[in-house]
Amino acid sequence: MPQNTWIDKMFVSDADVYRRILEQITPRAEEEIEFVAEQLDYREVPPGSRVLDLACGVGRHAIELARRGYHVVGADVSPTFVERAEELAEEAGVADATEFVVADMREIADQLTDERFDAIINLFTSFGYYDDETSGRILEQCLRLVRPDGVFMIDTVNRDSLMRDFQQHGVEDHGEMMTVEDRGFDLERGVVETHWTILEQTGPSTWETALEVDLAHRAYTLNELIGLFEEAGWSYMEAFGTLTGGEMSIDSPRLVGLFKAP
Repeated sequence: MPQNTWIDKMFVSDADVYRRILEQITPRAEEEIEFVAEQLDYREVPPGSRVLDLACGVGRHAIELARRGYHVVGADVSPTFVERAEELAEEAGVADATEFVVADMREIADQLTDERFDAIINLFTSFGYYDDETSGRILEQCLRLVRPDGVFMIDTVNRDSLMRDFQQHGVEDHGEMMTVEDRGFDLERGVVETHWTILEQTGPSTWETALEVDLAHRAYTLNELIGLFEEAGWSYMEAFGTLTGGEMSIDSPRLVGLFKAP
């Protein structure tokens, strides 16, 4: 498990703050999973298949996949997220089609030893938190968890678009929560370095700081992402520019890649 890192702070020791943000953006999941499920079905992973939601958060995507007939295992490093995902799956009536486990993606194959999946999804920029060597090992482990011709679908930020119009400062409103971001970019490592201040509304016009944390995550071009996956043994299939099926271009806000196991 991570210790004394931003990952630990954000997802373990102070996870309840970010959990509330994830719950407030949950309504997006229905539209996003429409496209995910459509692509899985098209790639011969129909309803009834077993899917691993790697870094599942509070289960918002896993639950929507389960509603569509998939059997989903959600894995996340955050005990707080996993506990909440179990509660939300029960409330949604899909507890029988879902399972949530606390697991570190760096050890995912060892922690899910007896599991085999038809597909793996990793959404909402939940990859690139470690160096490229570690990320490559994660993808190699994922290859051991899928059946032959299994599918990996990843959704992350598109570095080309990010750098084309790089914003050093940003504010995102999540309703009763707000994130204020001060960003930098390490060109040598391809890493976005961000100081996050998460504010929580405490009155009609008053806000208080709920959490401050310094994040760092790798931003990939499509070419870099393909190279990382192929080096780990996956084959590239296709890419989209949004999680709702937009065309991939230099201006696409997202990089949604589809890869296939041997």
